[in-house]
Amino acid sequence: MFYLISFILCFVVYISLMYLLTKRVWATILLAFLGLFLFTAILGYFVYLDIQDLQENFIESPKLFIIKDNNNALLGITLTEFDDLEKTSDFVSQSKLNEFSNYLRVKNYAPIKSKKYMLFIFDLEVFDSLPDQIGFENPMGRNLKVDSQNALSDYFTKSFALELLKSQDPSTLILKQQLGDKFDSIPEEMLDSMKAELGINNTNIIKSAIFANLFSNLFELKGPTFILNEYKADNIVIYPEKLIFKIAKNVPLVVLEKVEAKYTS
Repeated sequence: MFYLISFILCFVVYISLMYLLTKRVWATILLAFLGLFLFTAILGYFVYLDIQDLQENFIESPKLFIIKDNNNALLGITLTEFDDLEKTSDFVSQSKLNEFSNYLRVKNYAPIKSKKYMLFIFDLEVFDSLPDQIGFENPMGRNLKVDSQNALSDYFTKSFALELLKSQDPSTLILKQQLGDKFDSIPEEMLDSMKAELGINNTNIIKSAIFANLFSNLFELKGPTFILNEYKADNIVIYPEKLIFKIAKNVPLVVLEKVEAKYTS
């Protein structure tokens, strides 16, 4: 909205100057159209450069995704190729996440991005509109037994999923939820063995799976326009913010909803 208002003000000033110089209405209108045409052409050229750059570099260049709660970095993943995530993904260490949190507090994104092609930051507020009662498929898979009487739940609520994302030991929270009162009586060595057996002993894998589940549920519920809506609300940060993203941020959401409805109907 800031850029749109700035453009309108500049255009008004431009027309006023043209009228003062020419003293003719028709000449002012002609110069206004000429100025608007030149502006649109230049803008279109830079948008074209952005699109070309994204087409050439986005798929195969390293991209850093940060999940945060307020200004606390909870999870960081570097992805290079989406077609081969196991070989081209890398998790950010906890010490680095602590360092990133300091940069997030002052909105200094350049040191976080470092040499990566692009940086994407998602705040947990993105999921505020998601109902808690919606089930989230267990990211570790179904039918995993904690003991002979207790199977690991197939679904998590949103509130529990967010609690796992915020925790530095989500695997312990999962076992506490499933074992209930039995948890305190089980030796730590046995708990570690259970975590390994269930495949929930890697904090980063748990958090990334939980986030992917939440995101896919929200995408299914709200449609793709929710991404732009949250981007407009600054719950999603893209750095560097290319011109094409700045323009998209200022497009009225109702316009994009109509476009989406047209192509999904």
